[in-house]
Amino acid sequence: MLWFMFSDSDQIRGFRARISNCSDPSSDRLIVLAMATVPGVDAQVGPSLPPAKRSNPEEEEYREIVKKNRIEEDKPVVEEDSSEEDDLLDENDLQEYYRAVAESEGYDCGDLSKYKFQYWMLSPMSKVEHEEIKGFVVEALNGYNKNEGTQLVFEMIEKANIATPCVATYYVTYVVKGSEDGDRPKTFQCRIHEFLQGFEVEQIRPKPAAA
Repeated sequence: MLWFMFSDSDQIRGFRARISNCSDPSSDRLIVLAMATVPGVDAQVGPSLPPAKRSNPEEEEYREIVKKNRIEEDKPVVEEDSSEEDDLLDENDLQEYYRAVAESEGYDCGDLSKYKFQYWMLSPMSKVEHEEIKGFVVEALNGYNKNEGTQLVFEMIEKANIATPCVATYYVTYVVKGSEDGDRPKTFQCRIHEFLQGFEVEQIRPKPAAA
């Protein structure tokens, strides 16, 4: 099948006159396609093209609304969690907590379990966790002995608090003995920061009398 395209009506009429003298003018091997933009062209010269589908503004708007509603229906329903506000400390508890931490420097803060725990707060460590940090405490005491010229020996951890907002910080109260004091037990405190590749002793001292 051959298709021809012409730019004006004179070319089309001339071509029609030619093929009318062909031996087989009814043959479907030759089809003339006239451009719809050429004025005065007979619409029956060639097969007509289907009219372009015109969009209806109201129909398009309706489709957009249906599409939007379908998307909204498919969205998962997220329920608001009202428990988040319930987990926050009230102002009185917050002030009491800050006062206890400031007065004891984090070592003897009283019963921390009575506060609604927040991620930035101190929390008490268990006896099992005491064993996990025992090595840090012994190393801190060895450094103290070297600097102070003492021969104190680690005995046990009495209590320890931990804070983990960025790195783990331990507030440890523990018992030592020294031959120079007749092996009389003494209470010491140390604050230790643990990092991925080691630890740092920020403070080590005998427990203050008022603490």
